[in-house]
Amino acid sequence: MRRILFEIPLPRGAYLPIHAFGVLAAAGFLAALWVALDRGRREKLAETTIWDVWTASLLGGLAGARLLYVAEQWDFFAQKPAQVFAIWRGGLVWYGGLAGALLAVGLYLRYRRQPALPVIDAVTPATMVGLALGRIGCFLNGCCFGRVTDLPWGVSYPRDGGSGQFHSALAHQVSPPFAYQVETMHLDPQAAASFPVHPTQLYESAATLLIFLLLTAYYPRRRRPGEVLWLMLVLYGAARFLIEMLRVNAPVVGGLSLPQAMSLVVVPVALGLFIRSRGKPGVARG
Repeated sequence: MRRILFEIPLPRGAYLPIHAFGVLAAAGFLAALWVALDRGRREKLAETTIWDVWTASLLGGLAGARLLYVAEQWDFFAQKPAQVFAIWRGGLVWYGGLAGALLAVGLYLRYRRQPALPVIDAVTPATMVGLALGRIGCFLNGCCFGRVTDLPWGVSYPRDGGSGQFHSALAHQVSPPFAYQVETMHLDPQAAASFPVHPTQLYESAATLLIFLLLTAYYPRRRRPGEVLWLMLVLYGAARFLIEMLRVNAPVVGGLSLPQAMSLVVVPVALGLFIRSRGKPGVARG
């Protein structure tokens, strides 16, 4: 774990912390853009269209992901409203980001009078690459951590998050897994590290990379626009539901976490749309 990668010295003894989550999230967006541009060239889509769609998805995705996280953690943000905008510290909900990105891209393509689903299909696999890198950022940040495990690959988080040598106030805060276990599991507050937990962030990173490969392999076999998007929602929703069983996440609906509850809605709907699309004649082309 390393919430702060390094610091940039500023005048008057100040320092600018460079957060691991922000760096990996930015790397994820750039990597996904590169993959989307490559697919766009193969499908003979205008490069400006891919850039515009990715800009719309970035802005809409960030807004949707943050809004859903703030709604989920409203008790905290009601007391500290200035923290609503501190996205570099983590706190983005993927399903909210998906909804925001699809809405923004759909509105943009409607404005351009261009069919949305062929373009969305072309960029959908790239989103899994971005998410894979983003989850590594979560791992370094200490958020989205898993339940205690005795498996050999369990990860123990240091008390100060591995960044105590830096000057930023965040560097000296107790890491989220450590704080959670002190509060709920009687972990000694003076211990050096937390009990080992499932590295659920890395589980999801591996799952999304596998989904990217599956979507890339399926893309030439699609028959109608939208199939790649529906397939991604089915695969990711199923994987996320299972991973959530190993995560520390407060139940919100019938003992399920918010992502699990949303997956239970998204997966069958997307599966139905995928089956319906496959049952129709025709070949999808961007």
